[in-house]
Amino acid sequence: MYYLRYLFWPAAYLVGGINFGIIISKYVFKKDVRGMGSGNAGATNMLRSFGKLSALAVFFGDMAKGAAVILLSRRLTVDKNGVCDWSVVLGAGLFVILGHIFPVYFRFRGGKGVATALGVLLAVEPLGALVLLALFIVIVAVTRYISLGSVASAALIPAVMYLTLFLRGEPALYKTAFGAAVAAILIFTHRQNIVRLKNRTENKISFGKKA
Repeated sequence: MYYLRYLFWPAAYLVGGINFGIIISKYVFKKDVRGMGSGNAGATNMLRSFGKLSALAVFFGDMAKGAAVILLSRRLTVDKNGVCDWSVVLGAGLFVILGHIFPVYFRFRGGKGVATALGVLLAVEPLGALVLLALFIVIVAVTRYISLGSVASAALIPAVMYLTLFLRGEPALYKTAFGAAVAAILIFTHRQNIVRLKNRTENKISFGKKA
């Protein structure tokens, strides 16, 4: 019966595949956001294609599903001592992010996983996630490159996770390794953005009006 816990992983993948960018663009605007702008189904392309409210709805929806998977799996794997099974919980976190990036419902074409990863990290290690979010905001505010903020923040996930856990005197190995895996996934999904940043052809974001 113990191994039934690992059914959380495919369940998390299916939840991750509920892509709010695709759903909102198709059923509210009658268009597919993946056929517009950068072709990505995340909040940034929603901002460029449909404006701020749509982008916020997608961002918070994608973030919420990541946090919900972690919180639910933590609750359902708690033992009699009140300790959850972190191997199951962190695995579910990876699968919900992968489900968002490769959604089975939408021919495996989803978003880049940033908002979903943020939701996961907030539920796993809130302080570390808030530090990373602050870094992201500062980088984007200064440079106007959302992709640069995403990549830089992702690269710092393992270090920030380790530091916040170390300062609290908690074991850091598993969560830091989890953070490294999340970082690798997010950097991989931004590989084309990294090339454009290097070539100085990446588009900056404008927050003043709909693109």
